[in-house]
Amino acid sequence: PHSHSLTMDPKYNSNPYSMHNANQEINQRKTRGGLFEDTASAHTAAPTSTGRTQGHMGQMGQMGPMAPSVPMFNPAVAGPSIGGAFPPSALLSPAIATLGADYGQRFIGSSTAAVKENLSRYGLTMESIKYYFNVNNSYVVNKLSIVLCPFGHKNWSRLHLSESPGFKAPRDDVNAPDLYIPLMAFITYILAVGLALGYGNRFRPEALSGTASWGLATAAVEIVGLKLGLYLVAVNSIDLFDLLAYVSYKYLGITLSILTGIFLPFLYYPVLLYTTTAVAFFLLKTLGPLMFSVAGPGTSPEDKQRRNLFLFGVAAFQFPLCWLAIVRP
Repeated sequence: PHSHSLTMDPKYNSNPYSMHNANQEINQRKTRGGLFEDTASAHTAAPTSTGRTQGHMGQMGQMGPMAPSVPMFNPAVAGPSIGGAFPPSALLSPAIATLGADYGQRFIGSSTAAVKENLSRYGLTMESIKYYFNVNNSYVVNKLSIVLCPFGHKNWSRLHLSESPGFKAPRDDVNAPDLYIPLMAFITYILAVGLALGYGNRFRPEALSGTASWGLATAAVEIVGLKLGLYLVAVNSIDLFDLLAYVSYKYLGITLSILTGIFLPFLYYPVLLYTTTAVAFFLLKTLGPLMFSVAGPGTSPEDKQRRNLFLFGVAAFQFPLCWLAIVRP
């Protein structure tokens, strides 16, 4: 065992307070049972001469008791459980990364399944949306001619699938509604409004976003009105996307009218009147077969009359909608 006696400097004899501190330090070391004995002895036994040791102890007497040396914490040596410390390098281990990736995949998978389940209740699935973009060049050309000039078209009935219930895709049936042409027409309409405003030195960047918001809000209100009216006349067989396509074909005639007002101003009103009439006639011919195809033998004449009135009301409502959407330079 090491001796806890200290070589006292004469200053300790003349300073009672320093002697008291030295004795208190010795008692603390005995009480601790040598917990920091090695580290303390390393500090006291290191000097090579007695004079240096005595001088060092003399300075200790003036400065007070020497604090015990506490080992420093080394995160590279200590494990995750020492003192509750968790080395940052452990977060980058392959096991932690694999666990996080698996949890993320499970979370994304469950969220996607929940969204698909909720959308499928209203028929909003990816397969149903793809149906309305299944078009080809022949369909686009023929559909544009029917929308802009519907008066010469004779057969307005949609083609049914032979192996399963439902209708054929737009690429196989020119009377089928699609969302490709309405989407392109709506984007062109926004650009045409910006061109008209710029031609009249009234263009502002926020005008484009305002035009898009107005068009989307108008389509939403029109679809809600159509669904309510169809419910009142007992027609529930028309799909939501069908209605969206039918009410959006009007942007073809609106865009043509705006461009005519820019480049051929003297033809603006005749073209506007013609395109609006064409849109109204197109809706009469497309919605009519769908509404009256559900009329069975038990359908009363009053029900047929209500459907006719509703159908003509929808067609007449296209005139104010088209006129409100027009922006002149």
